[in-house]
This record gives sequence, C-alpha cells and structure tokens, in this order.
Amino acid sequence: MTKKRKSGSVLLTDVAERAGVSISTVSNVLNGRKRFSSKTQTKVEKAIADLNYMTDKAASSLRSAKQWTISFLIRDTASEFLSDAVTAGITAGLSEVLNEHGYDLQIKLCADKVVNINEVFRRRSTDALIVTSSGTPTELKQVFKTVSQLGVPMVLVKHKYSDAFEDLAIVDQKDDEAGRMIVEHLIARNARRFWFISNKTRWHTIESRFAGVKKALSSLAVDSEMHLIRSETERFKDTRDAVAAFAETNDPPDAIIGGNDSLAIAAMHAMRERGLNPPTDILVAGFNGLDAASYAYPSLTTVVSPVKEIGREAGLLALKRLENGEFPIRKTVFPYILRLGEST
Repeated sequence: MTKKRKSGSVLLTDVAERAGVSISTVSNVLNGRKRFSSKTQTKVEKAIADLNYMTDKAASSLRSAKQWTISFLIRDTASEFLSDAVTAGITAGLSEVLNEHGYDLQIKLCADKVVNINEVFRRRSTDALIVTSSGTPTELKQVFKTVSQLGVPMVLVKHKYSDAFEDLAIVDQKDDEAGRMIVEHLIARNARRFWFISNKTRWHTIESRFAGVKKALSSLAVDSEMHLIRSETERFKDTRDAVAAFAETNDPPDAIIGGNDSLAIAAMHAMRERGLNPPTDILVAGFNGLDAASYAYPSLTTVVSPVKEIGREAGLLALKRLENGEFPIRKTVFPYILRLGEST
C-alpha cells in the first residue's frame, strides 16, 4: 500500500502508483492531452483527490511564479449560468478591469454541492479568486473553507459570510434595505397581501431580500400577509407554472415581489393569464433593474443593482491585494436605487 506523503511532497509517481497506471498516463490526464476510458480517468482522478496532489502542486506553483490569472468561481447548479444577467454583468466588470491591468480572467463553474478544488483547478493555477456561490449557510461555509485551501487571496461577491479567513475581502449590497424599499413603496400603494417569488436554489442575495421584506412588514404598523413561492428553477416556464399552481388554491395577493426581475416578470405573466393585470388588479415589483425589466409590459418597478460596477470593484480589490500584499479595505457595500415602473 502506498504511504501518503505529508502535504507538499506528493509526486506524480505517488499518483501513478495509487491509480495503478503509468506516470505518463497521469501526466496526460492532468494536461488533457489524450482521451482515456472512463475507468482509467476515474482511477487517476480518485488518486489525485486521495493524495491531495493538485492542491499541493497549485500551492507550489503560486509560491514560485505569478500566473497573471484571476479566477471567477461560480457555484451554480444551473447549466446556463452565464445567461444569468447578474452573473454576466459581474463577469463583464471583472473582465474589463482585469484586461486593463494585463490579467486573464479564468471562469470556473462548479455545479456540485461539494466543491472539489482538484477538479475545478485541474490544469491551471490562479493568483486570486473571485467567488460567488449558491447554497444554504452550512453549504456556503464549506465552500469558502474549501476554496481557501488554495492559499490565494479571495474576494466574495454578493455575500456577507467571512468566518475567520484572513486574506479575504467582500463586495456586497444592502439586500435587506432593498427589501424594505420595495415594501414601503407597495404599502403606500395600499398593498397588504403579498407573494414573494424565489426558487429552490438558495442564493444569499435573494434570501436576504426576502428577509428584508419580512422584517419591513413586521416593523410597519399595518396588518399584512406574506406567502413564499419557490419555483423549481428561475426559468420562465417553471416560475410561471409555480405561480399559477399556487394561485389555483389561494386568493390573489395585492402585490407580488420577485426575488429578481425574471421571477417577477414570469409571475406577472401567470397572473395576467388569470385576468389580473398590473397595476390595476395587482402590483408587481422585482430586483436588479437589468435589461429584463425593460422588456416587461407594463414596465417593471424594480430596485437597481449595479452589477458591472460590483464586478469591477471585486477585480480592483484583488489587483490591489496582489500589488500591495493586503486588501485596502475588507468590505465594500453598494447601495440600491428604487426605479418606479408602470407595474405598480
């Protein structure tokens, strides 16, 4: 049986011996130069994970040479993750600022609940990490703990969680405050019964908005009622169908709040199909203020999120950390702006 060497001393020969293959096979799997049977591929990848080989190698590479690469790690179960307007906007801001400073942007997607660093960063190392992730608080804690093992500076985007990580900065927004903005506007329009539309994938941003909505309702001196509807995904059909199904057995609300604009627009379609048209019969509002809100009819009331600026700020923080050895600030919080549309 192969003895596991202490961290930092695992060699290709150790991986080859553990997997029962040649050194050249391990090398080719790592570099993607050849195709192998799924059985061989699985054996090599398991040996890499068991011996923690890639994490050690990445750390060694980071100590010895600058990569001129910053990675954006997106943990999202949706295969069409880059079609998400928020992710795309953050990516655009990141790409823009890194290009200005001569760095490459490496985009990494993890669709699994457990992040495998050896798998995600199999072929390239990175100078710093920008991270955004879905998940419950427990899952997020594990994600951030795992990616911190790479030993590089990390910027969390649209998250408040930091735990005890030292080499970390956060770029976030006042999502609870945004929830209050929406509620105060809708209450002023005489709304008292609310539906909040989310999906089954937990995103810190949407969960914080919902928490802000509930807190605002409880603090205002009005009788109110709130129902949470979780769609299977954020796709238009899934969301419309979830809202329609809920409407079959419940009285219509005075107002619907979408966790983002896409969810709000799908809900608006579902209610219009039932003969309820905003703003006369029902009020509808969302969050983000991206292009989707402009395509809605009537135009959607929304809270605007400067996602491209958030991406730029995350990139600038990472660059300053790499240049000066420490983050200039540990937390940046962007405000929201309420933009009124015809839907309320």
